[in-house]
Amino acid sequence: MGEDLQTLLRDVRSDLGEDFVASDIIGADGMSIAGESADDGYAAELVAASMAMIMKTAAKLSGNLGLGKISENLLTTNDRIAVSRALGDGSMYWLLVAKSEATLGMLRAVMDQYELRMWGAIPT
Repeated sequence: MGEDLQTLLRDVRSDLGEDFVASDIIGADGMSIAGESADDGYAAELVAASMAMIMKTAAKLSGNLGLGKISENLLTTNDRIAVSRALGDGSMYWLLVAKSEATLGMLRAVMDQYELRMWGAIPT
């Protein structure tokens, strides 16, 4: 039996500690299939739908510009960093949101560590 997505998301939360805000595994249809949040006001359904739309738009733009297949999208604000990645065959996305005090390198390192495990834990 494979790993559990929810357990993996909790492990990511633990690894990021106080910098962790939220994380979601999102289908290309915009539906969250698993998520973890440190913020009670986090609107997971809205975020998932929006992120899927952003990733599809980024993929289209990348294709139109001849830049290749999209692998990651970065959104930064004055107090948050959001990294989204295509998982596996691109039919799923992983969103990781952290406080701006976190470093982009740390978020990417954590995502690199868990990416294949997340993809392998998605129920088929």
